[in-house]
Amino acid sequence: MATGPISSTMSWAYNPNVTKYPRDVERANQLLEQAGFPRMEGGTRFRVAFPHATQYARYGEVMRQNLADVGVDLTLQPMEFNAAVDRVFVKQDFDLGIASSCNGPDPEIGVTRVYVSSNIKPIPFANGAAYSNPRVDELFAQAASVVDRQQRARAYYEIQDVLTREVPYWWLVETDFVRANKNEYHDLAIWSADLAETAWWEKGQKR
Repeated sequence: MATGPISSTMSWAYNPNVTKYPRDVERANQLLEQAGFPRMEGGTRFRVAFPHATQYARYGEVMRQNLADVGVDLTLQPMEFNAAVDRVFVKQDFDLGIASSCNGPDPEIGVTRVYVSSNIKPIPFANGAAYSNPRVDELFAQAASVVDRQQRARAYYEIQDVLTREVPYWWLVETDFVRANKNEYHDLAIWSADLAETAWWEKGQKR
């Protein structure tokens, strides 16, 4: 289960002490009532359109079941991947969207783009929520401008603290990617920056 924008596998930058939101159907129903969304006949409060790539079909089913518990009718709209990306990021025609935000080997590579206000653009995989917070922008800039890991970690810790309180996105899960290769290849990196120079092939020729 994800707790924020930075994966727990990136241990040096991951902040475990952030605001968390355990499942609480009773509290969610109370908040919706207070916000002026009473249940209508049949128990539904309102409907939400969810255009998504077919690869997220199972996510959609779980989300629809969970939201039904609080009277929200999630309308699933599965579509081809590129069509879904165009609908959400370019045309921005959606109530609820979903995207995979790969962290990469460093938060500056895979995380920053999703939250900085300079990346609010109608292009794929930008800041699709149009989230803007000057302090968050400043912290990302600080983290990118120094090489000392402890200094960078402090900036990322505060970023996670702010984002999990403001919740511009809802982080669902941390996913593991699996790659298969023959056992004669060693130390292959999934990401190009993961010390790829250490990879070697036992049948290869040294140069």
